[in-house]
This record gives sequence, C-alpha cells and structure tokens, in this order.
Amino acid sequence: MDNAFGRESRVPLKDPEARRAYKATYYAAHREEKRARVAAYDAAHPGRQRNWQKLGWTPDMVALEFIRLDGECPICGILMDWEGPRKYRPHLDHDHISGEVRGLLCHMCNVGLGHFLDNPTTLRSAARYLEDPRSEIGNGITDGQRACGTLIP
Repeated sequence: MDNAFGRESRVPLKDPEARRAYKATYYAAHREEKRARVAAYDAAHPGRQRNWQKLGWTPDMVALEFIRLDGECPICGILMDWEGPRKYRPHLDHDHISGEVRGLLCHMCNVGLGHFLDNPTTLRSAARYLEDPRSEIGNGITDGQRACGTLIP
C-alpha cells in the first residue's frame, strides 16, 4: 500500500485493527533491538535525564506510586504496563507551572490533560460536550477565554 511519500508501506495504515496487530507483532519481534538502541542512545548522552529525574523523583518513588495505585490509571482505570505499548505505560503527571508532581497516569490520560492545557474549566466543558454535543456553545467557559484556556488578547 502507498504511503504519503508514494512508497509502499509495510504498516497497514487504513485498518486500525490490522495496524495494531502489525505494531504488536513488530514490537515483539524487535524488542531487544529497540532496547539496545535506547541503551546506546543513553550511553551516548550521559547527561540526559528522564522526566521523573528532572522532577526530583527516584526510581523507587515511581515504583512505590505505581504500587500504591495497584498499577491502575487514576483517571481511566486502565491497567498500566511498563513494557507494553506506549499508551499503556505510566507517565509522571506534573503541573507545568509549579513543577509539582501530581502522580502517575497512563500515557493517554497524561497527554489528554496536556492537550487541554491542564485547564479544569475546559475539561469540564469537554465532558459536558461529550454528554450532550447539541448543548449551548461554550459550555461554561467564561467570557474572555478561548476553549484552549488562553485569554483572548
């Protein structure tokens, strides 16, 4: 099948189930290669820190938080998996302004909060929209705010 560059792609792009199956099979077959590439990169960049290191957490602190949560994402309840696909891996959620760590979330929930700029008003508005897409536009967003949480100049 052709991709955007006019070349045939090995990844089935159109069928989501086929794409997931391909990626899972590929990852399983190339797991050690990927780990070796990551180890080589880490060795070549010794000053590089993981996000949890930048936030002052240790591997033990991350592991204890994971155990406290019984491995479940506190937002969606999915069972997080350190070795599984990225969307199931735990990520350290933190406030981007204060740097305060809030806890572990699955990748999907952590990215979701980031896309809403950690704005509770916008998140509540999104939830109301999902429950009733025909409801009034704005859904509680105050005047002078955009849906993305920034003020209109």
